[in-house]
Amino acid sequence: MDPIFRVGHSTRPEWSDAVHDCLEQIGTVNDFNLGFLYVFEPFGQVLDLILERLERETNIRSWTGASALGVLANDVEYFNEQAIVLMVACFPKGSFETFRETHDADKQFAVVHADPRRPDIVHHIRELSNAQDGFLVGGLTSPESRRINNRSVADWATTGVAFTSNVAVQTGVTQGCNPIGPVHSITECRDNVVISIDERPALDIFKNEIGGVFENHMERIAGYIFAGIPVTGSDTGDYLVRNILGVDVENRHLEIESSFERGDQIMFCKRDPANARTDLINMAKSVAKRLSRPPLGALYYSCVARGPNLFGTNSEEIKIIQSALGFGSNALPLVGFFANGEISHDRLYTHTGVLTVFC
Repeated sequence: MDPIFRVGHSTRPEWSDAVHDCLEQIGTVNDFNLGFLYVFEPFGQVLDLILERLERETNIRSWTGASALGVLANDVEYFNEQAIVLMVACFPKGSFETFRETHDADKQFAVVHADPRRPDIVHHIRELSNAQDGFLVGGLTSPESRRINNRSVADWATTGVAFTSNVAVQTGVTQGCNPIGPVHSITECRDNVVISIDERPALDIFKNEIGGVFENHMERIAGYIFAGIPVTGSDTGDYLVRNILGVDVENRHLEIESSFERGDQIMFCKRDPANARTDLINMAKSVAKRLSRPPLGALYYSCVARGPNLFGTNSEEIKIIQSALGFGSNALPLVGFFANGEISHDRLYTHTGVLTVFC
């Protein structure tokens, strides 16, 4: 039996009214067994009440999700707006298991929600992926958000749902920042401080690459210029975007939001709405081409710096995905949230979107 998906979403200010709207939209769900729930962050304080209501009225016992600054449903983005979105699904018996922190190694794929306050978050994601020898997708919530493992979780624990190979998915990652120069080699560093690149002072290489107005006005680079770390072994030119935390003009060093070792590769990137749009279309079309049959439902996790901040305020990002997948007004059932870091495979990304399609 193929999985079946239904979505409900509401912006009613009272959580009970919003849940009522969602339940009205999804209709009768007698055989459904898994729910994805994403709510605007203030609703996180009543997540247990929301979950109790949903469990009682749907008879679905397994739930995963989180509270967030923005949530997605079908072809609508609710960013910094009071909203509840949920997707319920009917999966084959024994094909999934919700978890908190760890899960069984016999699962091939997992959706995860993690806390950005974890000091070991990059290592934790890699460990979680290695433990199951499988593929992760998901995102980091905001620091004050809660995650769901059938009930709300307020500590650092990672929650999610893991699937066996009986559940077919295709995934893709789209970048929001575009490289502006070649790949370089770090020749001297100290933890996250890059001292020299290609045997030259790191700041000299950086200034030469960004040029123009930024070269003499370094205070303007925040939120526009970033470091890119190429993914070793990637045959698609994949890279991780990291913030530039500081510039030491006197010593000509760069402080970057990542630890480095001598010999590591680095490049520089800029925030680029036009290229981000093109890359988003190409990613969604690539996922669509890899589908062996029509898609049934989807999840999408996008950076908080994307959405209305990169594509405009008319839910353009999610509409681009629906269009590229071949759906117009009859949108593919889809939910997700705007994250403080996006997870794909065993890596933590930023400024990206991570799409998962069930087929």
